[in-house]
Amino acid sequence: MELGNILLLFIIFAFMLLWGNVRLGWPWLTIVNRWVRWGLVSFIGAYFLTAFEIADKPFWVLLVVCFLAWFLLETVYMWLGISALSKSSVPLFPSYQKNNTGEVWPARKRFIELKEEIRRLGFRNEVPLMAKILGEVNMFVIVMDDEPGLRRLQVVFLPRRDGAFSVHFVVTSLFKSGGRCMTDNIFMPFGGFYPSNWYVRRKPLTTSLSRLLEVHDQQVKMLGKELEKWVEEPLVDLNQQQRMLQQLNMKKGFLLPPSLVEEYGKITNEGRYRLWKEIWLMNYLGLTVK
Repeated sequence: MELGNILLLFIIFAFMLLWGNVRLGWPWLTIVNRWVRWGLVSFIGAYFLTAFEIADKPFWVLLVVCFLAWFLLETVYMWLGISALSKSSVPLFPSYQKNNTGEVWPARKRFIELKEEIRRLGFRNEVPLMAKILGEVNMFVIVMDDEPGLRRLQVVFLPRRDGAFSVHFVVTSLFKSGGRCMTDNIFMPFGGFYPSNWYVRRKPLTTSLSRLLEVHDQQVKMLGKELEKWVEEPLVDLNQQQRMLQQLNMKKGFLLPPSLVEEYGKITNEGRYRLWKEIWLMNYLGLTVK
């Protein structure tokens, strides 16, 4: 088959994946779409270099060169984005407040079905919270406890560029000996550090809440620690958690002290590298940094 026909098929396949990704929003499909985009850009670059006789090299050599060139360009783009985030007013550990807007659950079929599923799984007593990210952009969180009070569920609604929300989950259990076990499927890089007595599992490719709860319960069972019942109010606990994480990451060298933020930004060079690494791992492999 000629290179032109292969390129045409490649483009059609890439657009089909893009359409499916927009419609379905599955994390693993997003990853496949990124790999296909990378391959398509590399193929197009190598095709034009060959067709216009710009480089007198075998096609596969040009394909590898274009592949690496895209890696370099995307790395520069990511690094610029991280630098912009570091110097922006967007809080890395935002504080929470009560959600008094009346907007608790988005009025869409899939969110209504999700609400019913959560109730079937035994979670009750919704506490709606929100955190300001930038200007009028807010992150909404609904916190619930299960009936024994040993698992706390956060339903996190993150704003997307198209104005809609993506939904994620965080499940947390407390240990009587101190510390906690956390399991989440938030498809966002963290890059920072957690306290040594926190056992955190991040499963960004797990979209099913019931499956995420199974993973969490397995982790708790494997650790073999006795659980403590939740008594702290969700708003108090989340804000204490954010302050603790911010102080720890400043101590560990991920964040700069407030006196240096205006000149250098919030994130240290080591922190920017950790964040860049986790962005790559998550975007192309669905993995997070432990």
